[in-house]
Amino acid sequence: MNHASLTALLLLATSQVFAEGTPGFILIPAQGGMMGGGGAGSTLVDPKGTTVKSFSVAGYNSYLLPNGHILGQTGNGSAAAMGYASLVEQAAGSATAINTWTASGGSFHHAHWLMPNGHWLGTYTVKINPKTALPGFTGSLNSIWDEWIQEWDPVAKKVVWEWKASEHTSATNHPRKFNNNLFKSNDPLHINSVVYDSARDLVVMSSHYLFEVLVIDHSTTTAEAKTSTGGKYGKGGDLLFRWGCSKNYGAGGAAVSDVVHGGGVIQAGLPGAGNFSLFGNSDNTVKQSRWYEVKGQESDTGWVIGSNGEFVATLAFDFYNSSYQSTGHYGYGQRLANGNTLITYSGSQKLVEVTPAKAVVNVLTGNTIRAFHYAPDHPAIVSLGLGSSSVQRIMSNGVGIQASWGQILATGLVAGSRLRVLDAQGVIRYETIASAERASIPAGSWANGAYVLQVLQNGKSSSQTIALTR
Repeated sequence: MNHASLTALLLLATSQVFAEGTPGFILIPAQGGMMGGGGAGSTLVDPKGTTVKSFSVAGYNSYLLPNGHILGQTGNGSAAAMGYASLVEQAAGSATAINTWTASGGSFHHAHWLMPNGHWLGTYTVKINPKTALPGFTGSLNSIWDEWIQEWDPVAKKVVWEWKASEHTSATNHPRKFNNNLFKSNDPLHINSVVYDSARDLVVMSSHYLFEVLVIDHSTTTAEAKTSTGGKYGKGGDLLFRWGCSKNYGAGGAAVSDVVHGGGVIQAGLPGAGNFSLFGNSDNTVKQSRWYEVKGQESDTGWVIGSNGEFVATLAFDFYNSSYQSTGHYGYGQRLANGNTLITYSGSQKLVEVTPAKAVVNVLTGNTIRAFHYAPDHPAIVSLGLGSSSVQRIMSNGVGIQASWGQILATGLVAGSRLRVLDAQGVIRYETIASAERASIPAGSWANGAYVLQVLQNGKSSSQTIALTR
């Protein structure tokens, strides 16, 4: 593969389900690496569980970069330290750090995420005095860990966006803020997952001790993120949506599940796109580990709060099975392109793939906090020499998409169809009206990252997420 050329890979293709699971590869960061177990790294396995690549870095979670390197964490993540020393980029089979971001003045907490623009998004903890830092705080605590979400530019070595939980608290119940007088420990939130929604420019996270999935606006500036105004939804850094325990803001609903983990969002182009997800270690109804997918009611100013004071949400999908349980702390779920869901059960040390009909189609062994599936045409897989960049897909409205060599080619168009491409921030990068059956979109000068192609044809809209990498 010529890495000097621009290769466009359609990430979210529909794949046939084989007996051993959806084609592709699964990255498994060793759980021992997270807890300072000594020397444990990450492995990339095929659907049968055969290791195809090994990495020396692990951490609480790890991700593959488009160039085939890994982004992981160093340090033991102990409760005393409240996190990790560094985020590091390494190549397969190497212990040498190619790029490093080291914590200063605080600690990297559990979670990080690779953004389409190449930046690293993650949780950061800083000790504060709640009596002076939180408005109206009446508790006895003299210190707590404040949770920050930061976006780091690993090339420029600087923070380019920041949100602080302490700046969105209230002394009373408020659906879009944290009631700081419910803080009873020095680790009141314990954010254990962070995911970026590139289609809507949102940050989605989960709280261990609040038992909730939480959503904030990333379209704000850092200055706006300190306030309750600004950004696409006009709410600044206040919560746009939350689900899992509405009694946290006075609406009365008990926690759906204990020790929530792995909060996220179904990414654009996947079945259920835009729905939020979380992993509950013990559902309060079925008393089992349970993966939830919920659909909130979205509006131009955030998600709707109903007459009962709760955010309006319906359960779109869930899965639990007594054969697979988590540890009381961990667990994760990932929607795949064919509609299946890959669920990490840390306690059982199993990676379970289930269909929309909740049939189990594959089970692998993996002692990890969270595993992550990569399609055969993902840029990282192609860069590692394990996949192919020859990709062609058919969108739901019958339009064919082929991406390679600096252009995106759409076929099967009807004259008058509207095409446009949005970047990860929702900015329109290209727009045209088709005059023929084929349309070529030049992409050779575009930066690496995720883009969404939208096609309106015959009154039917369809979209496809595209990842561009050099």
